Amino acid sequence: MFKNYELSKNPLDFVYAAIWLIAFTGFAIYIASGEMFKVQPNGKIHIVAILIGWIVEYIGLIGTAALFFLAGLYKTFTVAFDKKENAN
Repeated sequence: MFKNYELSKNPLDFVYAAIWLIAFTGFAIYIASGEMFKVQPNGKIHIVAILIGWIVEYIGLIGTAALFFLAGLYKTFTVAFDKKENAN
């Protein structure tokens, strides 16, 4: 899968990759804990929670969290790896 890719030579790419991974992992934990779907003290729920709730309804809470985590891993790898210039 990664035979045509190599690690990026730009050190800032690794910082961006770490930020993406932390953001998606945090969001996945937020979904898996169920905190996202709790009603706020003023009786309102956020529209993003409703939209993600539709996904949760079909693939489950852990499945949705895993989906967001895998999306984060994908984004991390696309940032941290560059395509080889002389790929055969």
